Amino acid sequence: MAAPMSRFVNRIVHRKFKDYSLPAFSRHKLLYLSVLNTKKFTNVYLQVNVLPKLKPVFRGLSDQRHARKCWKCSKLTNEETDLFFCKCGVVQAVPSDLDYFEVMALPHSFDIDINNLTKLYKDLQWKLHPDKFSQKSKEEQTHAAIQSSFINKAYFTLLKPLSRGLYLLELQGNPVDEKNTSVDPEFLMEIMEINEDVIEVASKSVVLTEIENVNRSKMDACIKLISKAFKEDDILVAKEQLVKLKYYSKVDDTIKDVHRSKMG
Repeated sequence: MAAPMSRFVNRIVHRKFKDYSLPAFSRHKLLYLSVLNTKKFTNVYLQVNVLPKLKPVFRGLSDQRHARKCWKCSKLTNEETDLFFCKCGVVQAVPSDLDYFEVMALPHSFDIDINNLTKLYKDLQWKLHPDKFSQKSKEEQTHAAIQSSFINKAYFTLLKPLSRGLYLLELQGNPVDEKNTSVDPEFLMEIMEINEDVIEVASKSVVLTEIENVNRSKMDACIKLISKAFKEDDILVAKEQLVKLKYYSKVDDTIKDVHRSKMG
């Protein structure tokens, strides 16, 4: 329940507690929280004044998430042990608040085990492939197709560092808004020059490969900084480096397209 809990607390903070009855938050305390807005103060204040009052709410949410009825046999199922199938054998619907990390049995972290992710993905796709349910009821076919599609989205989102980092920020309530995110002009000039170099040397495989290697080393450097930023809960740096990684990734895609075009 780590992710639902964090999202729930985050929603409370961003709404400034308008919709919740929390006596500890008087008007002057809310103003103080908004003005300071430091990680240290916010974390301490939440732990001391908010989380104790929300524990009963979290327990209620947990009970609801882990107790749902099977659409076929009407028996109670548990989303942790019966996430994909009821004990009666039929495919279950995807929970509305399930996120990609949860469905792939991974911690809500930027640093994940890609091998475990891929292994679970292949196993789930084998179990839930729509072709395996061609002789089942229309309802079960629908659930299987939705489950399979959801697993696909989860896998490919978490597989790449860029999409994984952006998704993690969304879950934390801090999505990257490129319209309101300033990018260093010097960095943009660097990207333009790289793209120009790619066009100029498109016919020279050796030089193009050199550019590709340099660009990927810059991507790796961004990934290390993003990992460090998430570990230190430094959202600003995480956003800044994810935006840079996005630009470098576009360059990488361009180079790949050039390679493919040369192969016919």
